[in-house]
Amino acid sequence: GYNEYGSLGDGTVADSPLPVQVEGIADAARLAVGEYHGCALRSDKSIWCWGRNQRGQLGDGTTTDRPTAQAVPGMTNMRSVAANGQHVCAVQNGNKVYCWGKNLFGQLAHGTTTDRSTPTEVGAMTPAVSIALGGEHTCFHAAGGRAWCAGRGSSGQLGDGTGTSRSTPVEVNDLADVVQV
Repeated sequence: GYNEYGSLGDGTVADSPLPVQVEGIADAARLAVGEYHGCALRSDKSIWCWGRNQRGQLGDGTTTDRPTAQAVPGMTNMRSVAANGQHVCAVQNGNKVYCWGKNLFGQLAHGTTTDRSTPTEVGAMTPAVSIALGGEHTCFHAAGGRAWCAGRGSSGQLGDGTGTSRSTPVEVNDLADVVQV
């Protein structure tokens, strides 16, 4: 596929018509792919990311593109990772949620619209069971079977009955006993 920003993670920026191995990742338990970047939850429960880093979506404190996978500092003992657009969120064992990257509409759920190039805890969503990311919004499955979303809401994608963007999570209306988002 397309690899201008190193999004294939093979150490090059050359497109490939065939599958390639992400350099240094032979033990991925889960993968998450966004817009020109990817992240892997490794078997040791660490998170590694590669590719385009224009908005800090690789979580390494920079905006430097990386054609090979790099560990995301502090992301240890992780349970899951999700990516979409230009942001990433992860759930740690113990149900803490961390998000980083583009935050134009508040999709990182930190209460601001400031991009983050390092993982920042989403305190309002701890404990969380699962997460799902859209291009510019994020939804959380909270303990107790409730769903919450933050970010771009212009088309009603936050489920709160409005078309308003939110930088802090709002509960999805008329949805109970959620199992997973």
